[in-house]
Amino acid sequence: MIISFSSLLPLSEKSESFDIRYEGDVLSGHKVRRSDLFPLKVTHHEAHQMEIAGEGEIFLEYPCDRCLSPVEVRVPLQILRRFDTETLLDEELESVPFVLEESIDADLLITDEAMTVLPMKVLCKEDCKGICPKCGANLNDGPCSCGTEETPTRMAELLRKLQIPDN
Repeated sequence: MIISFSSLLPLSEKSESFDIRYEGDVLSGHKVRRSDLFPLKVTHHEAHQMEIAGEGEIFLEYPCDRCLSPVEVRVPLQILRRFDTETLLDEELESVPFVLEESIDADLLITDEAMTVLPMKVLCKEDCKGICPKCGANLNDGPCSCGTEETPTRMAELLRKLQIPDN
């Protein structure tokens, strides 16, 4: 969705509110299950300073990092961005890719904000057992039928070698 702020430019301290929804199907390689409405307030301050404020949520589908089962992940966003309409730089003097002349690409704004809060690790549950390294069965569904013993990791083998026997 494109939001024009050209009507705000002639007047200082003028605001306009918009209700937007993320319209993309994918965000950072993950399927967007749904997006709540984002109430955004765009304010033109003195000189060429523009402010965008709002909050909302996006729900993405991630694979569990251990068993690969799909997991719905809630991504809360709190947006507060200020930029100069002439230089198109924000307060940290970085470019604002979501501004196009006198308009804001709301999907790019939400994507830009979401990239900073996406989770690093996603599990379907805290005690997820993962998949069998030999046959690939989901161990949360029960033991696999390949009959292998649990393969120790290299770290487990190293720790076992470093253990000092009790005297």
